[in-house]
Amino acid sequence: MLNLLIELVHQTFLIFLVGGCVVGLVAGAGMLINPDGVLRLNRYFNQWFSTEKATDVLDKQHKIERVMYRHHRLVGALIGVGGVY
Repeated sequence: MLNLLIELVHQTFLIFLVGGCVVGLVAGAGMLINPDGVLRLNRYFNQWFSTEKATDVLDKQHKIERVMYRHHRLVGALIGVGGVY
């Protein structure tokens, strides 16, 4: 069981590491081939995007006590599994 967990965390780490390397290589190649295009893309991504409409739902109060008390074992198990991962 512990070996499976270690292997899962190791694989997750490697996926993020390889993904970051690929993104870095693509960005570096883009800077070598077309630096002006990469700088324009950077300016575009640095613009302010308002997320107010998307987060309005998160700002509202939600009553979840009823669900939490009804399914307390499931919620506890999910929290435990998430904490272990």
